[in-house]
Amino acid sequence: MLSAGQDCTVRLWTFYAKESYNVDSGDLWSRVNSKQFVLPGSGKDFVVVFDTLLFGHENWIYGAHWAPPLVEGGKAVQPLRILTASMDKTVVIWEPQAEFGGVWSDTSRVGEVGGNNLGFYGCQFSPDGQSILSHSFSGSLHLWTRSEEATTWTPSVVSGGHFSSVNDITWDSRGLYVLSTGQDQSTRLHAPWLLDTDSEEWHEMGRPQVHGYDLQCLARTGPFSFASGAEEKIVRHFQAPKSFLLNFSELSKVDVSGDLANAPEGANVPALGLSNKAVFEAEERADADRHPTDRYPENSFSAVRLTQPPSEEDLIQNTLWPETHKLYGHGYEISSLACNHSCTILASASRATRPEDAEIYLWRVRDPATSPSKFLFNREERLPAHTLTVTQMAFSHNDRFLLSVSRDRTWVLSRQQQQKTQSHSWQYEICTRSDKKNGHSRIVWCCAWTPDDVYFATGSRDKTVCVHNVKEENGQVLVELLHRLTFDEPITALDLTLKFTDHTRYLLVVGIEDGHVAVHSFDRAGTEEPAHLLTLPDKHHKAVNRIRFQPFLGEGVIHPSVLVATCGADCAVKIFKLSTA
Repeated sequence: MLSAGQDCTVRLWTFYAKESYNVDSGDLWSRVNSKQFVLPGSGKDFVVVFDTLLFGHENWIYGAHWAPPLVEGGKAVQPLRILTASMDKTVVIWEPQAEFGGVWSDTSRVGEVGGNNLGFYGCQFSPDGQSILSHSFSGSLHLWTRSEEATTWTPSVVSGGHFSSVNDITWDSRGLYVLSTGQDQSTRLHAPWLLDTDSEEWHEMGRPQVHGYDLQCLARTGPFSFASGAEEKIVRHFQAPKSFLLNFSELSKVDVSGDLANAPEGANVPALGLSNKAVFEAEERADADRHPTDRYPENSFSAVRLTQPPSEEDLIQNTLWPETHKLYGHGYEISSLACNHSCTILASASRATRPEDAEIYLWRVRDPATSPSKFLFNREERLPAHTLTVTQMAFSHNDRFLLSVSRDRTWVLSRQQQQKTQSHSWQYEICTRSDKKNGHSRIVWCCAWTPDDVYFATGSRDKTVCVHNVKEENGQVLVELLHRLTFDEPITALDLTLKFTDHTRYLLVVGIEDGHVAVHSFDRAGTEEPAHLLTLPDKHHKAVNRIRFQPFLGEGVIHPSVLVATCGADCAVKIFKLSTA
């Protein structure tokens, strides 16, 4: 029998039938370390003897398993091989050595070196004993495989993801990858690994942000840049480094040549810091020529070139994105972010219990006329739209409107005004808001636009989804409530797109608090009541937090299918492919 515990040791125990083992005989060790007991239900007496004590771990041992039995000559044979996992970041295989009289020793040792992982919580052999799977404190899976020819264990590709609630997701503008962020204090990038022309597998390709606060929201600001908000008063902006871009190009077969100029090599998080600092290539100098404070740098980044999706060690240390800007101004924790489709305006909002704290801040991301590739992030405007926390914001696809929903049970529509002065080239003003007739009776959680900006939808805790038609007549914005759909549970997420096969109808995907995701359809004229098409399989086990369709590529682009990404409080990010039967 095998046992292990918090004393960092592994113990082996041998069982004997009482009649075949004399407790009183033998040396003092055998007499002290043996104990008699009766097996319940059988009435037979047995003796258990402490056999072997194994040292090798330096922290608590949380997993210990025997190797699976092998079939030899039609019979199951139990190999004398043990696997243990510990909080000291190692997984060890133990075997008796025949050349040393059967003394047990560690024959293989795998695990992590460096990083901010706290060790392993469990381990297991594969059925054939040629692979090892373990899971760590950070929720990640680790897989090592041994080939028949080699005696060494090599890391293998394994799935991964968040280990706490996923609060927000967003697509790249070209639909190349998905960014997700959540309460495990990390932002992760998921993209397809193109094995050949006909097959692909989605994997975590990068971990741009590992933070010290729970992350709440994010918004893309360019092809390989994004802004994120956490339970702090700062909005942080990140841009992809050269090492990530090269690896992403190799694994996903994407041209990134236009994004490599002036990009740093990588990023590193200093000790006791929250900001990802850029790492540039530098000329190596001898220690004698260095300043004493530079002789032992804190940089854990190393430029690696990958041929398969990164392992957990590379994700933690070598796929971070440098932080380029911090945006200050909010008085409370960031609750929502949204960037317009031309990536020139970023809207941010924070938690609020007063109208002055619920203002939406508008930031100029870049100036397309003077410096389209340079990030500015100048705060240009404050919109007093709501009285309580803004839960979600969405820009229309033509960037004319900004739609926001809030805990104050209202939605507000703001319209971009014409150029007024040379120093202030754009401005948003509130043009209309919901009332008792076209609004909700409980907190409004989500909102989204159709790709042609003719309709927008809102979802609420009152278990309804409202579809509104937007018109501009004589300079006035008119909003009409067309449809009100009622569900059995509160609505927590939704998104809209055009039907991908012929663009004659809209698709409305609704996420419900119980984890179900329902797909509805209605005509472009808005004369038909939305019809339920299907409920997506493999539902979330908790509330759906966000739904995002793959970006719409234009009226003339027809596809046989479309991807939709969902995330929820069950720690999962799911990507569904909707296609015709």
